[in-house]
Amino acid sequence: MDFYGQVSIEKKGRNGQIRVAIEGQCVQFYWEFGGGDCIAIVDVPDPERWLGAAPYSAYPRSDFLNGLAREIARQECPGARFEIGRDGVYFYA
Repeated sequence: MDFYGQVSIEKKGRNGQIRVAIEGQCVQFYWEFGGGDCIAIVDVPDPERWLGAAPYSAYPRSDFLNGLAREIARQECPGARFEIGRDGVYFYA
């Protein structure tokens, strides 16, 4: 499955923004480096907040976040595994 939007990653030291251009809009997700075997954490809306957050609420949360995580891994941490949690996407070495 292809991802729904164009992803760019902004770095500001140990954190930054993930920008997704989708449906003529730009949505942002905060990210920061993790610790231990956790490479990075991306803050995402929990399932309840997802439903009211346009434009990405039009997409199934699991599908959208899996596609986003795959694209982030492709760009920044090839070979990393990821887990989607209630309020974050976690990348591990």
